[in-house]
Amino acid sequence: RKNEPKMRRLYSELKLLEIGIARTEEREDLARHAETLDRIENAARRITVPANFYGELFTLREHITLVRRELEKKAGDAQE
Repeated sequence: RKNEPKMRRLYSELKLLEIGIARTEEREDLARHAETLDRIENAARRITVPANFYGELFTLREHITLVRRELEKKAGDAQE
């Protein structure tokens, strides 16, 4: 249970990052967002939770994957 607040904090950071990515057009900002996403992802990988929180942790990791895809698409669009 001690990692539950950390997991929620990461999820909050991820949601704010997702909003930031949606509003960003500059490649430099996208690079900064990628670094933030890497940090969030690395922190999520280090979290250990009891079995009853596996679903929430899995959802967080899946959301990280979705945000990464959004970021990569936006970065690809910014190069064109």
